[in-house]
Amino acid sequence: MTTWFTADLHFGHANIIRYCSRPFADVDDMNRQLIERWNENVATDDTVWVLGDVAMGVISESLPLVGQLAGHKRLLAGNHDRCWGGHGPRGEAWIDRYLDAGFSTIHQDEITLTVGAKSALACHFPYHGDSQEEPRYLHHRPTDLGDWLLHGHVHDTWKQNGRMINVGTDVWNFRPVNESELALRMNLIEIDGSRFDTIGGFYDEISQQLIGGADWGRNLDAFNDVLRGGFGTPENGFVLRWIASDRSRRQLDQFDTILEIITDHDHVTLELW
Repeated sequence: MTTWFTADLHFGHANIIRYCSRPFADVDDMNRQLIERWNENVATDDTVWVLGDVAMGVISESLPLVGQLAGHKRLLAGNHDRCWGGHGPRGEAWIDRYLDAGFSTIHQDEITLTVGAKSALACHFPYHGDSQEEPRYLHHRPTDLGDWLLHGHVHDTWKQNGRMINVGTDVWNFRPVNESELALRMNLIEIDGSRFDTIGGFYDEISQQLIGGADWGRNLDAFNDVLRGGFGTPENGFVLRWIASDRSRRQLDQFDTILEIITDHDHVTLELW
């Protein structure tokens, strides 16, 4: 059994295709492909957390599409869900309709979940930021106390923003994302190309950010060994985010070789920023 996460499906919402440049011909094509892509990944005995905004448009037509989705579905309601607690008594009156559509549970506000071996909050809303210029629903945002946060609401604005991971369908190829992928992203290590100009500076950055000052050979062969593990690097995989990578590309003659070394390790996901 696998646990999956998604958000912001917006079944039945024709305008979301234009708003988020979704690659669908029309709303019927979008609904069909969202269902197909979901069911290509999710098994019958899997669990899927939907972090809000599942259906819009003509709700009597869009909400029943939930019944075509595989797995045990749990909804953490968002502002576009008619059962959302933020709608007051009007929202409470819709809870049974969402349960009848195929959700096993309905949750409001944020909850704490275990993702991999780590604790994370889950909420429809991020700590900060929005898909629009002005942030909305500020009174419904979780308080940032340093926890990882899984959320939706921002559509294609970001996939990950620090400790905030957007599980929205727009940034995951319109498919749910599984717990293992999210756990990998919660092992996030950043190196910053603005802090070094030479290969020696790169080695200093690796020493401090990747292995916490442990002794190592400070050459490319030794860097390859560091990525294999045993020097304090996460053994179950991690994301290596290279900030100011364009600057490093200009400064380091060895840049392409370094990238080849990194991408040769399947348990390391490289992000160039």
